[in-house]
Amino acid sequence: MGLKNYLITFVVLLPMSLADYTREMVCAMTMYPNGIELAWECEEHFHMMYCGGMYSPRDMLATRVQMYKEIGFVAFPRFRCGVAATLMAMNMTDYCREEPMMYAFPNWELNNATEPWSMVSVIDLQVDEKSVLWALDSGIMSSLCENPVIYSAPRLVSFCPISGKMLSRNGFTNLVCADSRLQFMEVENTEDGQTFVYISDAGTCALVVWNGEETRGFKVALPRDSTDYPLTKDVLYISLIRRDETGPILYFTYLHGTNMFYIRTCNIRSGRLIGSVVTVGMKPGPMLILGTDKASTMYLRLKSRPELFMWNTFRPFRPKSLILLERADMPFYSTQVMPGYKRLLWTLESNYNDYFNNTHDSIGPRAKLRPLFKFCDTNF
Repeated sequence: MGLKNYLITFVVLLPMSLADYTREMVCAMTMYPNGIELAWECEEHFHMMYCGGMYSPRDMLATRVQMYKEIGFVAFPRFRCGVAATLMAMNMTDYCREEPMMYAFPNWELNNATEPWSMVSVIDLQVDEKSVLWALDSGIMSSLCENPVIYSAPRLVSFCPISGKMLSRNGFTNLVCADSRLQFMEVENTEDGQTFVYISDAGTCALVVWNGEETRGFKVALPRDSTDYPLTKDVLYISLIRRDETGPILYFTYLHGTNMFYIRTCNIRSGRLIGSVVTVGMKPGPMLILGTDKASTMYLRLKSRPELFMWNTFRPFRPKSLILLERADMPFYSTQVMPGYKRLLWTLESNYNDYFNNTHDSIGPRAKLRPLFKFCDTNF
């Protein structure tokens, strides 16, 4: 099994000339999702949002992307008040325009943070194997400002990615506390047809587990003595890896933690975490998990470094197992890697450091979505 996955990794890294697309064709598919090209309902709608302080391109930063067929879904968290819509969609075939037209998804009404049924600030997205789009809503407006506004408890919302129909909306009032900081999520579709959503809570060193079919959830605390629990605020990354011989496993690590860990998802669902956490290895430094190939390969980056690495999880977690893929062009840093349109592997990059430090220019933050290389067959 290890050799098989090693060969898969080798095939993925074959030169572009052997793939269906030339490197020039792939580079031409680069897109820049931003807050400038928005499909407003009408001119009056634009003026109302702009003059009312509810829209400023300078406040809009694309942080997460998921793709379904020819649609790209983009999360614009409301870190500041000028984010017109927190969940938007774009046509992936529109790559001839560097700045694609962005459409509020599923509509403008559900992106109006002042309405109790609407989304406030989407911080993560996932499309599962059942073709359901999941959106994690923090419920907090202007979280980077001096006085953040809490509109609601964190919520999990699901949609049909084609029709835009809302399939579910569930709040986590009983699953979070004042110290909670929900950050990332992964979705698992089990063999018996159930859907489980795993959400990292960095503030309490825990996972929120949501059963999509039974519409109920619970919280499991990660053993702090085996997770490098930080003394200060930190980021808790999680990443779902599919394995046939053991079943899916969830990797996790704090950004500034020393080690990488994993736990089998069957143990998470049963609440058996004591003695189930496995230390994978020591990280070479503060490290971000950027995503996976929806199989056994993980993509990572060291903090404040432009180099993008790939790790075959069947190999030991050590520096020589990390394969350098490429380096981002400054001032861009990769914030996410995901498989998607045209069976390619895509990376989302941005100058997010400038955005969070409020040092970006008047045009606004810049995000770049581009393919990395030819990817294996998927259903995306």
